[in-house]
Amino acid sequence: MLPVDSHAHLYDAMYAGQTEKVISSALGRVGFIICPSEDRKTSEQSVQIASGESRIFAAVGIHPLHTEHVSGEDWKQILSLAHHSPKVVALGETGLDFFSKNCDRELQKYWFSRHIQAAGELHLPLIIHDRKAHGEILSLLQKQAHGVVSGVIHGYSGSLETAKALINTGFYISFGGSITYPGSRRIRQVASTLPLDRILIETDSPYQAPFEKHGELNVPENVWYVAQALAKLKQIPVSEVIETTGHNAAKLFGISRN
Repeated sequence: MLPVDSHAHLYDAMYAGQTEKVISSALGRVGFIICPSEDRKTSEQSVQIASGESRIFAAVGIHPLHTEHVSGEDWKQILSLAHHSPKVVALGETGLDFFSKNCDRELQKYWFSRHIQAAGELHLPLIIHDRKAHGEILSLLQKQAHGVVSGVIHGYSGSLETAKALINTGFYISFGGSITYPGSRRIRQVASTLPLDRILIETDSPYQAPFEKHGELNVPENVWYVAQALAKLKQIPVSEVIETTGHNAAKLFGISRN
């Protein structure tokens, strides 16, 4: 059984000239890959990449840091991709990013709510970006998504208490390279404590390289390091982590593993 990378930006410019090589190498070591998007252009790129590979799937949407530049026509085209492409299995990545004090928080919340609404109408899960906005993310999901929409909080960085509340709202928690770093004690504790049947693993390629590949361009096959780190934290076989997190991803995104 091969691990699933639930979050890899395969279209990213950092892969320029080597995208095909990265994908070919990854598919020899990974079961399937979810390629999330950031705006209209990358949504189109994600769908194009997924359409050419049976084990790559796309998510389309608007990253919170791109909300200031989105138009009504952009959103219309993104929804069209979600509606018409069989390779689109989620909306995202969407969410909130309050790292910058100068960001337009209300605009981000508006577009996040639009994604939640569209996910319910299209019966698709959400891939959620959460940076310095844990309470706001949880509040919006509890008010607008509970019992209607599921999804995953990718690259989780919040508290154990918030993670448990998100799970109770119907969402999965995804961990990436951060749990491979010995110094990341808090998030490693969260990962070790949450139930495995509510966890996904990811790379966030080409970013967030694991400890073993620090300073290198991250690639989807590095999800093995994440799986190994999670197995060590939970003191269970890595095969169990791979099997369960893969099952979780397949269930969430409606993908057959046969």
